[in-house]
Amino acid sequence: MTQRKQVAAEITSALAESSEILTPGRIVWRRFRKSKLAVLGSIILLFLIVVAFAAPLLTTHDPNYINMGQFRRAPSENHLLGTDSLGRDVWARLVYGSRVSLSVGLVSVSIILLIGVTFGSIAGYFGGLIDDGLMRFTEVIMAFPAFLFTLTLIAALDGQGNIFLVMLVLGILGWPGVARLVRGEFLTLREREFVLSAKTLGASHARILFKHILPNAMAPVIVVATLSIAGSILAEAGLSFIGMGAGPNTPSWGSMLSEANSRLVLQRYPWLWVPPGLAILITVLSISFVGDGLRDALDPRMKE
Repeated sequence: MTQRKQVAAEITSALAESSEILTPGRIVWRRFRKSKLAVLGSIILLFLIVVAFAAPLLTTHDPNYINMGQFRRAPSENHLLGTDSLGRDVWARLVYGSRVSLSVGLVSVSIILLIGVTFGSIAGYFGGLIDDGLMRFTEVIMAFPAFLFTLTLIAALDGQGNIFLVMLVLGILGWPGVARLVRGEFLTLREREFVLSAKTLGASHARILFKHILPNAMAPVIVVATLSIAGSILAEAGLSFIGMGAGPNTPSWGSMLSEANSRLVLQRYPWLWVPPGLAILITVLSISFVGDGLRDALDPRMKE
């Protein structure tokens, strides 16, 4: 009797699953959660976001307070990760630095999407001379070495230590790849039946662009945007390491790594550079895992 109940329960469960309405969102979620690394990356990113918001609750030290006589102290009960060369608490700077690094990634990618999606949509939809002009301009921007041009712009604008200028420059120089991707999607989608039907019904260009084509072109863009966040975080870390990113009073993981610019620090004071290095590594890996998971989940060729 017990076996019959078990079989009946399994049949009921199978019927419930088969009758479940699989919306596009549910399909994407089911594909995404099959990737253990993607799920792990999402959990880590969520944890980092919580840490960034709860930074004042996680430490009692001011990240910029210079404690005389406490230079390069080893980790202790009062300073969990020790102090840096100016006597500032490393744990406090690490926690508050998550705000800067994550903000750089999100803000710069928002700028990248705004410019890239706009240019790519217009070029791919209208084609002709508009397409040629916008793509030639895109290729000119792509011809510049991104990191060196970023250094040049920051130096020319006297923006050393201005983290907001760093976000802006990274966004302005990072959009060409997104623009080319969106253009390619639009060139394919603008000849599809639903677009031709919308044109036949007299829909405006704006309605066709934003209501019919753009939503169908965003899947690969979301993946690229996710991976671009990791690239922006690495770029900010590199700029801050050489003193062209966040200022001395702005705690960031890149500026913390600048402590490791001497053999003495590398050999004797690992608590100065290992924590921010691990934070950057874990964050970038997590974002990459999420990006790979989204790529597989949003790929229409993937099967359940």
